[in-house]
Amino acid sequence: MPLFDWSNYLALAKDLSESSDEAVLRSAISRAYYAAFNQAKDYCLSHDIYIARHTDSHQVVWNAFLERGRLSKGIQHNGDLLKKKRVQADYEADPIPRLSDVAKQAIHECELVLSYLSALSTSPPPTH
Repeated sequence: MPLFDWSNYLALAKDLSESSDEAVLRSAISRAYYAAFNQAKDYCLSHDIYIARHTDSHQVVWNAFLERGRLSKGIQHNGDLLKKKRVQADYEADPIPRLSDVAKQAIHECELVLSYLSALSTSPPPTH
């Protein structure tokens, strides 16, 4: 059986982002986040980047891209932005101002992470 393609979560997030329902829009943010997070985690695992078992494993994944060049910093930066949006959407009951715009921004940040991961995967390793 083939592995699940996490980018399917991005397609779902795009579909969900067309709604005006608050729960659906919050779910769009969460799906965009998990599309990016799981692809980043898979990248780390397939490139022997150590991911310590930690109480905040999500931050550990995003921090794994620090100090690794421009593309990696883009992954880390957008991953952090996405994580903040996902935590707000999943855990905070307060209304999120301009929720539809926030969902669309989360999708954009996810697309950036996936684009940077793709570019990183095809670029030659750095020489020291």
